[in-house]
Amino acid sequence: MKTYISLLFLALSCLSAWGQTKSKQDAVILVKGQPVHTYRAAEYERIVLVDTLGLKVYLPGAPSVDYLDATVQYVDAETPPTPPNDQNNTNRNTNLTGHRQYAWQLEYPHLREGSHDVLSIHKFEGDRLNLSLEYDKRQKATRWVCYRFDNSLQNDPSVSRKDKRWKDDPNLDRKDCIHTSDYTGLGSTSPAYDRGHLCASDDRRMTNLANQQTFYTSNCLPQVNSHNRGIWKAMEEQVRDWAFDRGFCDTLYVVKAATIEDNAALPAPYDKGIYGYTAQPNRQQILIPRYFYMALLAVKLDAQGGKHYKALAFWTEQHDLNKISTTQVKPRELTLSVAELQRRTGIDFFCNLPDATEQQVEAALNTDDWTWKN
Repeated sequence: MKTYISLLFLALSCLSAWGQTKSKQDAVILVKGQPVHTYRAAEYERIVLVDTLGLKVYLPGAPSVDYLDATVQYVDAETPPTPPNDQNNTNRNTNLTGHRQYAWQLEYPHLREGSHDVLSIHKFEGDRLNLSLEYDKRQKATRWVCYRFDNSLQNDPSVSRKDKRWKDDPNLDRKDCIHTSDYTGLGSTSPAYDRGHLCASDDRRMTNLANQQTFYTSNCLPQVNSHNRGIWKAMEEQVRDWAFDRGFCDTLYVVKAATIEDNAALPAPYDKGIYGYTAQPNRQQILIPRYFYMALLAVKLDAQGGKHYKALAFWTEQHDLNKISTTQVKPRELTLSVAELQRRTGIDFFCNLPDATEQQVEAALNTDDWTWKN
């Protein structure tokens, strides 16, 4: 009788797992003591429970993969949040071809259409999107970097930033790039500048490749070292606290950027976005941003699958020595609404949300809705 019950349980478990995967959700395999394994919906045929402790993943045209002492979680496969002709979202990104095929995702700001604007996307583990950036060839600088955190993008403790070397973005022509050698000597200027990450190395430690992609020079700009290692680092750590706290959010969409142009159409003093340029002998000049900022969109699912959004932004002036030390200011004191950030930058963030939702979420700022380190 016990054998019969065990077999019946196994059959029901297999049917249950098969039923879950029929909708082709992304699957996150959790193995005790090991890194997270993620299968996109198109990468597997089905997942079955083979005993009370094991999973078998069937792959198209390849041997199956067994995981012992494992569980599986299913997350929604990525599908466009609104149809291309949805009249409720007039400012969404369109022309979703080539590198723009991912630009419907919620982390993307509205893309510029200039001949000097290049969208560079970086993937790892086949077709998994790591981060995207919009690069201005005229300014030789990145306008913004965007990416997301969710259950399918968990850091691997065995991956670190040790011995990483900066290199050109392979999606950009070399003639359009600032090279890591152009930063040589900036650490001894006054003020001293770092190769300041936009997307932090510690934000992308899913695999070695995912982390190495944060060391493309398209992902850095000259950043005052006391700012980079002070308030900017504190903001990065706060963002990661939110990103990996599933009680706080299921997905966190992130944009990190700096001002890379003067723009008379913006309100003063934000119309002056460039602080100056580097002047190292025998090196390319690099523009020095005046302001650095982040835009965040958190999404939490309720028991019925409904989505609840909240947004927040950070803004810093990197040469304001009174507001770059964490002994003098905390991240919470440098928050603003995403709507205000858009006013200061002229960039339309989270444009792929339906218009009514976007306007409501971006206008609101309630820091009490966010959990703070200090």
